[in-house]
Amino acid sequence: MMQKFSIIPLLLLFGSTAFGQVLDSSGNPDTSYPGFYAWFDASDGVNGSGQPNDGDSAIMWVDNTGNGHDLIRVSSDVTRQPVFRATAANGAPALEFDGNDFIWANQTTEFGEIAVAKTMFIVAEVDTTDVNSYIFDSCTGAGRNALLTGQQASPDQWQIWTGTGLAGANGTPINRDVFEIHTLMIDAGLQEHAIGGAMQYTGAEGAQALKGFLLGSRYTTSDALVGHIAEILVYDENLSSTDRSDLEGYLDGKYNGPPPGPNLDVTNLVAGMTTTVEASNCTALGSVYFA
Repeated sequence: MMQKFSIIPLLLLFGSTAFGQVLDSSGNPDTSYPGFYAWFDASDGVNGSGQPNDGDSAIMWVDNTGNGHDLIRVSSDVTRQPVFRATAANGAPALEFDGNDFIWANQTTEFGEIAVAKTMFIVAEVDTTDVNSYIFDSCTGAGRNALLTGQQASPDQWQIWTGTGLAGANGTPINRDVFEIHTLMIDAGLQEHAIGGAMQYTGAEGAQALKGFLLGSRYTTSDALVGHIAEILVYDENLSSTDRSDLEGYLDGKYNGPPPGPNLDVTNLVAGMTTTVEASNCTALGSVYFA
């Protein structure tokens, strides 16, 4: 007589996983990665460590890499300073820009400049009322890279300004009132813009250095954003597709929630017979052990 037995206990063990170099063993951006230039995260670093009160003006945004590329300059006019919002980004913090705000650091003693290739990840939302604004720009016209939400000739379209030309002359239409993860690669002869990991457009323009860093408007402090910025990662190199995917996964999990856990269907498990174990919604983050 064949004897039935059960799988007790079934252990799902989520231990350490072999992440790419850009992520640490916890799945967060690895600040020891050599090309990690700056990291601005609204959940830790606005006005210093931790979080300010909801509605406070943001007068500083600390670089969490430890490289000291902090954004420490704002207008003396409080009405032109971005505002901290504790739950704006799908429950996570973000800075709110009302079409008149900006925060920045210079290219000499503060943010510095990135002369060659750079890869950037930006979690941002563009409001319905935004018109042809800037998510970021350099702080000087002498060396510029920028991300625009459109121009008069091509309104309501994402575009990269390299300092010498527009990458993606036709751009991609703006999806408004939602937080999206933007991945930018900007180098001489190579520009790419992906949203949520999906490529939107490419370019082959020349490129200037990124000199200083200004969030929320053009370097002239005009054409200001109406929307929110939650997090920015800056690398001074062209990251591999694997590294980009790893960082997009980190941001997606943070702002859109983790994927559903694995579902196991175990039926008719009988000693001496072959059976089937089906699993769905699995990722590479763990292993299944039977005991």
